[in-house]
Amino acid sequence: MTAQPPQTILALSPLDGRYAHLTVPLHALFSEEALLLRRAMVELAWLRHLALPSVAVVTLDDSARRALDNLHLDQRDAAAIKQLELQTRHDIKAIELHLGAMLGDIAALRPLIPFLHLGCTSEDISNVAYALTWREAQEQCLWPELDAVIATLRAMAHRDCELAMPGHTHGQLATPTTLGKEWANFCFRLERQKTRWRSQPILAKFNGAVGNHSALHAALPDRDWPAVTAAFLTALNLEPNPYTTQIEPHDNLVEHLACLRHTCAIGISLCRDAWGYASLGYLAVAHRGQEIGSSTMPHKVNPIDLENAEGNFGLAAGLCAHMEDKLPISRYQRDLSDSTVLRNLGVVLGHWMVACQHLNQGLLRLVPRPANMLAALQQHWELLAEAAQTLCRTAGKTAAYEHFRLASQGRSLSEEDYRRIVHSLDLPQEITERLLELRPERYLGCAAALATLV
Repeated sequence: MTAQPPQTILALSPLDGRYAHLTVPLHALFSEEALLLRRAMVELAWLRHLALPSVAVVTLDDSARRALDNLHLDQRDAAAIKQLELQTRHDIKAIELHLGAMLGDIAALRPLIPFLHLGCTSEDISNVAYALTWREAQEQCLWPELDAVIATLRAMAHRDCELAMPGHTHGQLATPTTLGKEWANFCFRLERQKTRWRSQPILAKFNGAVGNHSALHAALPDRDWPAVTAAFLTALNLEPNPYTTQIEPHDNLVEHLACLRHTCAIGISLCRDAWGYASLGYLAVAHRGQEIGSSTMPHKVNPIDLENAEGNFGLAAGLCAHMEDKLPISRYQRDLSDSTVLRNLGVVLGHWMVACQHLNQGLLRLVPRPANMLAALQQHWELLAEAAQTLCRTAGKTAAYEHFRLASQGRSLSEEDYRRIVHSLDLPQEITERLLELRPERYLGCAAALATLV
């Protein structure tokens, strides 16, 4: 992991204070400095594209091409751009002016100054910068965090594949399952969502003030500008969106955010189930070092990682929901209300990353308590009523369901109770023997096998 930024108790957001060590990679992607430098990179990339022989809007000799390729911006450039923005009150124009000054310092590049930002609207630069940042965030932050949770769940599913436990439907005891199968359910859901998420392309637009390449077409009508700009975006590994207003309409980003929000919902459900199993005594939370669970109750070891994850998944999901509602809406060809919302993408991902890391830590701290699960099963032989009535019906006993309902509904049956009910039925010997062979801890269907297949 890269060096941690200094924490401060004065930070307004816990993402930059209490949880700053968990969100380190996002600082290099979604900070104001990172956005300014990414936008500047897009401006220079467009300038290089205009110099391609296939476009030939400008001509570069070898010396100028090398000089342009060697231009690199750093923190000092970002600070200078912010200083210019105080005058322009326009961030993209400040970038253009700063780059113009940089080109002016190099004799071979001075002729390029008029071609900076040629035919562009600010949103051409910004939407490409955000698209590139989103792709990098997925590759460097999102996929690794999600993969880590999935890997933990898969290992737990395999480890606990045969650990029998009562099922719980509607909060009530239900057909037994295995702990591993329950982990496998969440593993499969997250894996499927990740596959769907990764299949989403990343779209961008580069077509001028209202999406028609108007300025470039007026200045240089002999070029096929839709093809030229599409080639520019494709070279950046982005999918061109040919039909837009001044802004890329964000439908594509919303599709990505919907996938992220879905993982939040799955994560919250997982946190609550794991928390619940710990509450029921099926799981214990491993004690760590000098950790204190309560300021007054010395015995406490709380599932705080799961609770933290649930809360941060909720924050990420809530912000996603607002963005999904807001971002596809723009007045006529453009309004600026999306800009301030987009600046919070890093906040969404920050809460999501905090949630994933705490979820993974919380899962790794869970210790199965097989004896408790077995005791719960052996105290509730009514859990076999489903299997028993089904087996009887296959033998032609049409009243089997009603018989077992009357004998077991709302009651806890002991082993003796269950056996007495079986013996009271007029059943073939073979069916009776099969019913008597059933035990709650062995009534697991294909759970163990399913758990090992994820």
